[in-house]
Amino acid sequence: MDQFKSLEENNKKKKIPIKKIVFVIVALFIIFVAFLLGYVVRKATTICQSNMVSQMLTNQDKIQQSIVASLDRIKLQENLRFFASKPHMASFEQNNLLADEIFNRFKSYGFKAEKVSYSVLLSFPSEEKENAVSIMDLSGKQLYKTNIIKESISGMVPPFNAYSPNGTVEAEPVYANYGRLEDFDKLKELNISCSGKIVIVRYGKGSRANKVELAEKSGALGVVIFSDPKDYGPVKDDELFPKSKWMPRKAIQRGSIKTIFGDSLTPSYPAKDWVYRIDPKNAMLPKIPSQPISAFDAFNIMKEMDVGDVPNDWNGMLNITYRLSSKKKVKVEVNNQITKRTITNIVGTIVGNIEPDRYVMIGNHRDSWIFGAADPGSGTSVMMEIARALGEKMKDGWRPMRTIKFFSWDGEEQGLIGSNEYVEEFQHELRQRGVAYLNVDTSIYGNGTFQVEGSGLLRDVVFQAAKLVQHPHQKKTLFEDMVVVNPDKKNQDRPKYDGLASGSDYAPFYSIAGVTCADFSFGPVGEFYPTYHTEDDTLLWMENFTDPGYKIHLAVSQAVMHVLLKLSNSPIIPFNPLSLKETLDEKYSLLQEELRKVAPSLKAVHIRDALNNFTEASLKLKKLLDKDYDTNSPKSVLLLRMLNDITIQIEKTFLRDSGLVGRENIKNYIYAPSAYNRYGSSSFPSVVDSLFNLTVNSTQGKDFEAVEKELTLVALVISSSVNWIENGLSSIQ
Repeated sequence: MDQFKSLEENNKKKKIPIKKIVFVIVALFIIFVAFLLGYVVRKATTICQSNMVSQMLTNQDKIQQSIVASLDRIKLQENLRFFASKPHMASFEQNNLLADEIFNRFKSYGFKAEKVSYSVLLSFPSEEKENAVSIMDLSGKQLYKTNIIKESISGMVPPFNAYSPNGTVEAEPVYANYGRLEDFDKLKELNISCSGKIVIVRYGKGSRANKVELAEKSGALGVVIFSDPKDYGPVKDDELFPKSKWMPRKAIQRGSIKTIFGDSLTPSYPAKDWVYRIDPKNAMLPKIPSQPISAFDAFNIMKEMDVGDVPNDWNGMLNITYRLSSKKKVKVEVNNQITKRTITNIVGTIVGNIEPDRYVMIGNHRDSWIFGAADPGSGTSVMMEIARALGEKMKDGWRPMRTIKFFSWDGEEQGLIGSNEYVEEFQHELRQRGVAYLNVDTSIYGNGTFQVEGSGLLRDVVFQAAKLVQHPHQKKTLFEDMVVVNPDKKNQDRPKYDGLASGSDYAPFYSIAGVTCADFSFGPVGEFYPTYHTEDDTLLWMENFTDPGYKIHLAVSQAVMHVLLKLSNSPIIPFNPLSLKETLDEKYSLLQEELRKVAPSLKAVHIRDALNNFTEASLKLKKLLDKDYDTNSPKSVLLLRMLNDITIQIEKTFLRDSGLVGRENIKNYIYAPSAYNRYGSSSFPSVVDSLFNLTVNSTQGKDFEAVEKELTLVALVISSSVNWIENGLSSIQ
């Protein structure tokens, strides 16, 4: 009995209480219900999102047309008259007031408005000592000295080259035409050395920064840059501005001669107050003094030069006999100062209602050398009118599908500083979320034709927009005029569509973050406006000789708005990978030409193979992009998202974090400016740079290895893009 009693007691101990069983059952039921609710909510959210997409598409074209139709010429005029009424250099009071105005306007439009500031190194002329260029005879007697008239207008500084070091140098002059690489090579052929000389060059055919850089590399002590009437005023003296658009003889173009973008003391990271800064002595800044002068000054100095006939195409229109050099001495006196100042970017954001984590961006710089009616005023006028029109539509409850961001950049004129620092700070976000960046700097610079430079991915949507806008002065569309005035050499049925260089704020976006970019403008093909970066880039110049009725401003605004809305509202982002493939093929052809000239024994077979694979992958992707999708279907909405994920990352696969050799701030191995002309684009820049070094240096064995390495890296970059597309498609199909 005791044995059985013991067993019964043990069973009682093992028996699970009823309360515990009930608790477990209830807990499992709650978990099941929660799981079921989660599934239902997720499915409902997806269905809701698909319904939102479908509803947006119902009247999308009508909405887009109504927004474009709301753009106003009078508002564009008011914008330009406000923003270009006073000088407004970076960090100056007037520029900061304009920043506040844009910030407040963005807020009034219903945007999220932000100020993003950086502490950067800027360059200015001395307030006490003026810069000057003079010429002396053989006895040392001064024959002529520049005399810069000091204006009493607040905020206007004398002409100077930003970041030119201080110093006074005196030496024999050498005339080097446009100061291009081929011009210095020509001087070598003529047995004329620039070492220890003052090099005189004229503006045009390349950036002023590269002119000074090449002169420095040639051993020059200093540089003088002038505007030749042949390029900036090929008319009689009494037919110049303000009687025409042409540059007056005493006007002086100024600008930055820094060859790297962004703040000089914080390379590759944003210039916040607290970050480490390198010693200014170690910064990549020019080492020799340089100064811009007028055509009037150049005439009085160069008429004294008396040695050597120049090549025929080196002659200009100074009404002198152009000579190569002289035994007389030229003196260059520069009294610039560099100082740390605060610059402020303004950001306005319209949060998208379906894909808020996808950014379609538009921007222009705010700062100017002086008044800046064309540069940057015309672009600011366009951007702010686009912002106003979208703000008005938001009052009706409208929101774009994707987030739209507006940027007013500061410090552009001194080296794309504001935009570069912003991209450095937010590069990971931009690489992940950036769809495209549209740049509208100097939107209107003459009465010519609509022109766009950009990524091949954007070519189709740009051309479609140009077909929707009437030409401001003709009974045809912008596209029809572009085809006639500026046709593509290989396809006469479409306009020329060039790649980007690095002359404005789009450069950091594609070179650091890999964001797809385009730059919009209207003006004469193959020439820039004569009063560029002078005191005569004014409202008078714009309204009398360029766009009196602001019809060009309106046409450009309409075209850019169409592109902006298509990118921000189309369920499938309107990128065409086959257009990008054409661009890559063209770049490859140019590369082949360079290889045949410089290194015929080297072959780019692996690049060709990678491009063939890119073509196949692009065809597969384009086939899916061209399909019709049921936007009421949750499955289709998710599929569209996956396709868009593939396309917006294509150009980001062109990046390598190590950067180009010698230009580590540039990460893009497909697009980059020429190392020797910031204003010109380069095909496969790392290879082109190594080929250039091959022509300059005699150690060919070592340089051949460098070229071969860069050929391999380019092939790998293109192959990574192929892998990205192929693997993305395999996850869809």
